Amino acid sequence: MVGLRFWQALIILQSIGLMAQILIHSSPVSKHLYFATNLPETTILIADVGLVLILGACCVLARFARLRHSLLLLLAVAWSDTLFRFIRGGSFGSDWVFFSSILRYAWPLALIFLVSKKPSTDGVFLDVYAKRILAALVALTFISHGIKAIALAPNFKDLIFATALYIPQIQVTESMVNLMLILIGTMDLVVGSLILLRPSRGLLAWMGFWGLLTACSRFSMYGFNGIADVLIRSPHWMIPFALLLAKPKPRDATFAFVIGLFRSRKV
Repeated sequence: MVGLRFWQALIILQSIGLMAQILIHSSPVSKHLYFATNLPETTILIADVGLVLILGACCVLARFARLRHSLLLLLAVAWSDTLFRFIRGGSFGSDWVFFSSILRYAWPLALIFLVSKKPSTDGVFLDVYAKRILAALVALTFISHGIKAIALAPNFKDLIFATALYIPQIQVTESMVNLMLILIGTMDLVVGSLILLRPSRGLLAWMGFWGLLTACSRFSMYGFNGIADVLIRSPHWMIPFALLLAKPKPRDATFAFVIGLFRSRKV
């Protein structure tokens, strides 16, 4: 069973990550306004301040178990973050950022509609279809990252090189990094595809572990400044673990609209 505090923690961690990103690097919204408009810097700064305040309110609402309201605020900010990263472009993979970041901005929407309407401190009960949709979001995230790895995304290569610096006994060459990325990308594609076709608890456990490991790898490259990237990726490992622990309630007609999209076998 997934306790209410689990979802509160996920909302708060991702919100803090987004706040840290804004405070350290500024938001994609303000970056777009700065380069695409003639607005004064003080006006652009107001956009970042507003986003930080919204995320702060999101944390407060989550703390006091106002899950639906906090999820709506988190959804708005996460969606705007993804949208303006797509609009700005200019980086590897920015054209498919809606695909690679789908879990970060879509899980709040999925939970708003699919979580039990009356969560309690005893647990939040997910319908079998809710589990399928959340599992599909995790799978699509893995598949998209697998594609980026096989395409030898420069930021992924930098992560491996930065992490290798902590192991001076191993001399890492670019050809080794390329091979590692192809192998990792292939693994992500296989695991993501299996979750879509034949989900299992073992695969979800691996996804949770791998999601946590890859999120924390940002520390090796950015030091403590990587805290924003780590926390923003909290759904990458917390959602798989939530699916492992979730206790489904009996099938509800509310979820009839997804019948046929997912098989009825429970994870």
